[in-house]
Amino acid sequence: MLNKYTTIAVDLSSLAYRSFYGLPDSIKSTDGKPVNAIKGYLDALNRFIKLYKPKEIIHAVDEDWRPQWRVDLLPQYKAHRVEESDEELVPDDLEYQLELLPQILQDMGMKVVGAAKAEADDLLAVICKQKSNVVVITGDRDLLQLIDDKRSNAVHMLGKDGGTLFTEKEVLNKYGVKANQYIDFSVLRGDASDGLPGVKGIGEKTAAKLVYEFENVDNLILEASKGNSSISKRIAASILDSNEYIINAIKVVTLKSDLDIDLSRRSHGISMTDLRSKYQNLKIGNQLDTFNDSSKSRS
Repeated sequence: MLNKYTTIAVDLSSLAYRSFYGLPDSIKSTDGKPVNAIKGYLDALNRFIKLYKPKEIIHAVDEDWRPQWRVDLLPQYKAHRVEESDEELVPDDLEYQLELLPQILQDMGMKVVGAAKAEADDLLAVICKQKSNVVVITGDRDLLQLIDDKRSNAVHMLGKDGGTLFTEKEVLNKYGVKANQYIDFSVLRGDASDGLPGVKGIGEKTAAKLVYEFENVDNLILEASKGNSSISKRIAASILDSNEYIINAIKVVTLKSDLDIDLSRRSHGISMTDLRSKYQNLKIGNQLDTFNDSSKSRS
């Protein structure tokens, strides 16, 4: 049942980016600024609330979208998204909406969490470690590593027709690996969205076969060094040549769930009247009304 998920944990930047590029910039505030990301975000959030009927909603933000420790291990990590100033490339019309969203969400009574030198992905890992019955809302496939059927933690991947809910079964069916093997699979195959080059000669099918057969990359590297006959000489050579990359990339893409984050604190919003007044210029009254109605039905 979908309503078994008591917590919705949202990857804020992922949903905001998708909303920004999915809706026209003709959606503007009273002062003529685009508010497509904000409106799209709230519309999507209201749909997820209706679908999952959670008791709690937490939004995770990037305090550091490209932590230096990850870059030190893998210089190409997200390098394609960096401008000369070493800042993330973000359209101006989206940047100011990303700055507004956290305050809007907190004023609506929801939790917004972040941590110094941490990405939103890491915060979502903390949430899934501290809580069960969580559904993570994201467009980032790396977060499939957070799926755990025993804890009833799942990932709703954003996409066409509302996206797809992934449990361990869906990960296995789509990628041919278990959820807890997805990172090893991704590192071998490569992932352009994170700047992971992958291992030469290893595509998606080969990566899935190797990870599923040897369970993890540590075993794979060991067997390649032994000359295991089930690994072709060409693939074995590529794996051994990429040994340093594989080890470092695994560390980079594995999320940090040990951050000291207090998720027990209560969130305090402002009244519906004050919400409408404060954000009147954004023309999000319908979205606020829908959220308020769902909040009453969930309380």
